[in-house]
Amino acid sequence: MFFFTDDSMGSCPSSPTEERFGDLLQELGELDWAVRYFRDRHVQQQKLLGDFHPETLQSKNELAMCLLKKGNLDTAEAMFKEVLERRRCTLGNDHLDTLHSINGLGATLQALSRFEEAVPFLIEALEKSLEVIGSDHPITISAMDNLGTLLQRTGQLEEAEKLIAEAVARSWCGSTAQQVQQGIILIHHARILMVMKKYKKAQEPALLAYSLLQALEDTHLDPPVESIQTLVDLYNGWNDAEPDAGHDRSEAMWAAILDKARV
Repeated sequence: MFFFTDDSMGSCPSSPTEERFGDLLQELGELDWAVRYFRDRHVQQQKLLGDFHPETLQSKNELAMCLLKKGNLDTAEAMFKEVLERRRCTLGNDHLDTLHSINGLGATLQALSRFEEAVPFLIEALEKSLEVIGSDHPITISAMDNLGTLLQRTGQLEEAEKLIAEAVARSWCGSTAQQVQQGIILIHHARILMVMKKYKKAQEPALLAYSLLQALEDTHLDPPVESIQTLVDLYNGWNDAEPDAGHDRSEAMWAAILDKARV
């Protein structure tokens, strides 16, 4: 089944300002308000356009993504599954929106620690994204990072590190959302190197993540604090491995910065 948009339906597409408002709420850390906004927007699109219209599915996918960030994983999973099924049906497997849904569902299943279920979705998301939109698209980079973190959690450290390192190399900063994405990927890279006991190599992405994300402190988002926690953990592990190298002083310094950031 294919869906064709029709201006005679009497509806108006969402303006860029309306779409940006929900993103802005998320950037400000106002996830409760963002959920309310995306839910109201979805209900409105559903009434005006029907369940299968691309804009209705997009608004539901945005709501699912916001719920995922908020930690409402079960609800997000159900929404991602419904949106993915309808997008496969109306848009096909290679459409950009479908790829976004595949990646989102895989990430949600990973967050639920259902790794075996997440694997085929994350592999499909990465393979299709590489084929359809190329290696430098934000969705492809997100798919690389998601699959890499999954491989890490299942003990495939070498493969995971290579994949996340590639995601770091291909990520770039434009919007605030892209800045957050790159910072989080850098944190993931640092943490997998820490698991591999490669503390010196982990120091560069950990410090870069902090430098990149500290400008976002006024938005009350979690990533800046997470980057500081990563540095505390880095120097703690490094001090355990090399107790006479003075890494305890670095750990104490970052622990003090972390306490201040949490006030």
